[in-house]
Amino acid sequence: MEELKIAQLFDLTETIAAPLFMRHTYPWEVLPEIGEYILELGGTLSFDEYELVNDNIWIAKECQSCTNGKHYRTLYHRQKCRDKTFVHS
Repeated sequence: MEELKIAQLFDLTETIAAPLFMRHTYPWEVLPEIGEYILELGGTLSFDEYELVNDNIWIAKECQSCTNGKHYRTLYHRQKCRDKTFVHS
């Protein structure tokens, strides 16, 4: 199972979730902690770049919303809008 270890699968220098993964050996071990980790990340977002529109719902200020205006980001992303979005209806 060596090939399934986090160290073999991921480059932790390329993710903001490195602290979460570093506490575990296998990727599936992080599953119970992902929700809480995402909420923690919300608290680290810059109010200069993101707007908090509701409890734990952040929108990137430079992000164009979808046509219904409900294109919310719940995951931290860097300078540009990325594919990790959550559409809240």
